Amino acid sequence: PMPHVPLLKGAEAVGRTWSSLYSPALRGAIALAQVNADVAVPGTELVCGEQTGRVCALPFVAVPDSIGE
Repeated sequence: PMPHVPLLKGAEAVGRTWSSLYSPALRGAIALAQVNADVAVPGTELVCGEQTGRVCALPFVAVPDSIGE
């Protein structure tokens, strides 16, 4: 999604995107967004334009114990 696209929970705007990019590792788009505290719960589904996304805890991918293993 483009920057500053509203994020919706039902018909209510609950946040907006700040930036996004394609993640080759995840084979999909990821976005950094600001959302209201009441929807900032991992697993909450939000609508962004014609796409659906979900709130994830950080880090949202496993971090290796060491580089090169």
